[in-house]
Amino acid sequence: MKRKAICIYLFILLLAAAAEAKIRVDQCKEWEKTAGIPVELAKMNKGSLEAIETVFKTPECASIYLCAAQSAVIGPNWLGSLASPVKPESIPPIMILSLYAVFLVFVGLILLLRRNIRHKNVELNRHVHRFEASEKRNSAIMQAIPDLFFIIDRNGKYIDYNATEMSMLKMTPKGLIGATVQDFFSPDDTRRIMAAIHQVLAYGGLNVIEYLLDVPAGLRSFESRIVALDGETVLFCARDITKRLSHEEALLRSLHEKEVLLKEIHHRVKNNLQVISSLVSLQVDRFVDDHDRNLMQETQHRIQSMAQLHEFLYQSDDFLSINIREYLSQIVDELTVVWSRVSDRIQIVKHIENLHVSLEIALPVGLIVNELVSNSLKYAFNGTDAGTLDFSLVLEGEVVVLRVRDDGCGLPEGFRIDEATSLGMVLIRSLTEQLAGRISVLSGKGTALQIVFPKSILSNNKKNS
Repeated sequence: MKRKAICIYLFILLLAAAAEAKIRVDQCKEWEKTAGIPVELAKMNKGSLEAIETVFKTPECASIYLCAAQSAVIGPNWLGSLASPVKPESIPPIMILSLYAVFLVFVGLILLLRRNIRHKNVELNRHVHRFEASEKRNSAIMQAIPDLFFIIDRNGKYIDYNATEMSMLKMTPKGLIGATVQDFFSPDDTRRIMAAIHQVLAYGGLNVIEYLLDVPAGLRSFESRIVALDGETVLFCARDITKRLSHEEALLRSLHEKEVLLKEIHHRVKNNLQVISSLVSLQVDRFVDDHDRNLMQETQHRIQSMAQLHEFLYQSDDFLSINIREYLSQIVDELTVVWSRVSDRIQIVKHIENLHVSLEIALPVGLIVNELVSNSLKYAFNGTDAGTLDFSLVLEGEVVVLRVRDDGCGLPEGFRIDEATSLGMVLIRSLTEQLAGRISVLSGKGTALQIVFPKSILSNNKKNS
């Protein structure tokens, strides 16, 4: 704007200077033609001048007469011009140079302005090409997307649309523009859609609704996402989710069938283990030697602990994990029933962390607890009328600590857990290695065994996070 104003100002200045110069030049030319005589006298013909000179004999007298005659004829307005006119001043060279300089500056500004205009025009064309390319790209993307796009105002009127599948439109394209939401949807769906439109117009954000609509392609399920474009219109993006819902239903049916199958498998495994336990129980009755009878009973208890695990999985809705608190509590409760002659005389204290562990972790932990608690009930409180059995499984930092402590008679003198050869201790050491843990004997009254294994083996279970 500043450049344009300067150019206009210089152009006006140039015109004024040129006009003044033209007037000066015309005055000079007029003076030269009349040779100092007023214009009206210079226009008299030659014959009139000769006649006047004959009468007055001399040109000087004739000139005096002519001046007097012309003064009487022309009137008083001419009197002021009878004096010899002064020759107009000539144009100074500096003024001519100034005019040329102004002209050159004006021409330079015009050229500079034309150059800027050309540059802006090139830049504008570049932006136009980019915009056209972006428009084509966006149009191609919109054509490739199978979704339906509508622009709807706050009153539910359809303003514009984009659809690649015309069979998904409730009405022909000509009849769609200007129609309203209530023309296509049921009253309940209309209320939900209008409420969603008003909500996004008032508070912004995204609103998602699902509905059924009977279109030329058949009854379809749609998922619509609604976002505000401005204060009066929204973008209504509808996607056909009929196939997705059908697939989801098929997957749910298949998952339910597999869950039923897994439940049945765990149920049958549990039943088979119960049958084995019953057979072992029948065999126990045939043993006369108490040592052999105890061995068979220990085997029966191990089988029952495994059967309880499968019973838990059969009753659970989650086949990937098991609540270790409930599982271990049931094992301990079952052992107290079996060893009721001892458990009735002692106090059993349980402190078990509420953890969910996988089947691969629950099974060895359950067998270890079965062995440790069975040994305490079997050996620790012989000859005593009271006692305490303390059983705990807790998280301590990055490790899981399992402790079984009693205040009974304690371990035999010289007992080393890594050298014990009984089936129970061999089983405990083997299962501890399976858990990547370590076992140790704690000092104090009675017997205290501690097994520590890393918490990381529980990290695969989301319920513990």
